[in-house]
Amino acid sequence: AVARRSELASLAIRQAHKEGLRGKAAKARIAELTDNPPADLLERAMDFARYQTFQRPVGDIAGGIMRAANRHPWLKLAVPFVRTPTNIVKYAAERSPLAPMLKSWREDFRAGGARRDLAIARASMGTGLALVITNMAHNGLITGGGPLDENARGILRADGWQPYSIKVGDKWISYQRLDPLAMTLGVAADYVEKQSAMTDRQKDDLAMLLTASMIQNLSDKTWLSGLSDMLGAIQDPVRHGPAAMRRTAASIAVPAAVGQLARTVDDAPREQKTISEAVQARIPGLSDNLRPSLDAWGRERANEGRVGPDIASPFPVSTQRHEAINDEALRLGLKVTDPSRTVGGARLSDEQFHAYKQLAGGLTASGFNQLIASPGWRDLTEAQQRKAYEKLKDASRKAAREELGLSARDTGDDDGKLPPLPKGATLPPLPPGATLIEN
Repeated sequence: AVARRSELASLAIRQAHKEGLRGKAAKARIAELTDNPPADLLERAMDFARYQTFQRPVGDIAGGIMRAANRHPWLKLAVPFVRTPTNIVKYAAERSPLAPMLKSWREDFRAGGARRDLAIARASMGTGLALVITNMAHNGLITGGGPLDENARGILRADGWQPYSIKVGDKWISYQRLDPLAMTLGVAADYVEKQSAMTDRQKDDLAMLLTASMIQNLSDKTWLSGLSDMLGAIQDPVRHGPAAMRRTAASIAVPAAVGQLARTVDDAPREQKTISEAVQARIPGLSDNLRPSLDAWGRERANEGRVGPDIASPFPVSTQRHEAINDEALRLGLKVTDPSRTVGGARLSDEQFHAYKQLAGGLTASGFNQLIASPGWRDLTEAQQRKAYEKLKDASRKAAREELGLSARDTGDDDGKLPPLPKGATLPPLPPGATLIEN
């Protein structure tokens, strides 16, 4: 209604000026057109209202998907929304360098007059904003989807980093739910991040860079999560199938509003290994019974809340830690991954594996903190630093297995012996009876 009234006023003003009216005559004509608009003005105002609320009719492809979903309701699990996402993508594209590729933009441009002026303004302003965001991304003030490497993403998250967020002081504030503006910001930030993993030749291919940035951005949209889950399950059913089934079953069993309330009142994200746990995680009160999710170093993650009222705010917040272990791990490209779940030929239960990750990760983080703080750390070559970290990680895992009473049989880790440590370095405190260095 707001969009319709504002556009009707704009059209009335343009019509009065087009008729050559000025002063009181113009005001009277504008009032007449807004109070009793002719059919053509009213339809143009209604079309603008649909445009501003992403409800314009869609084309043949999206329309075909909508008709297929209506004929086969099970498809709505993967694509519950079609019209709104399609129009959001088109809305964002009109405000980008890709605008001339859209038929609707070209029609506005050829129409001339106010339609052409507005079409040019949208593309120019959106492109200008993207250039500003690109500069901010180069300076580390805004993030895109982050690196594709899961290990690097895990280290960044452990340091408080958030995807699709703006840095304010030491806080990362998410903009991911601000579509269609979020698409302009996200594609520009992804454009910068993608270049860090590309060759000079690939960087010169502007079209490829933009396409890759758009695909990365779209794959992280909440309104495409169902389709993303389905495609991932088809491509790699062993790896992605169980997670897709858990999320789908939980969304069917528990309404979204209830799940949002559970995430608001819970102080930590929870591990979800089964369908029943995924359902439980979306129920206030019951989610507290689940194991807290751990970061890359085995530490419990925490929900820091949001800007404004948590229950309604679309802006999750995360605080940057500025931890030396994360900076060094990223600089050296260290593998800060979960240990093997199979110990002594037996697969650990969910509870055992959680305790193992927590203890082993904590020992590794504590030891690595002391290692890099030692005076001799900087005297080592990068290869020696990586080797020292790997030895420390293997020894910490061995100590964790012994403390938890797990089998000490070799699981692919090293023998637990460490090379000579830099001068001044010490190892983390160990549980009673655990031995870190045998010689």
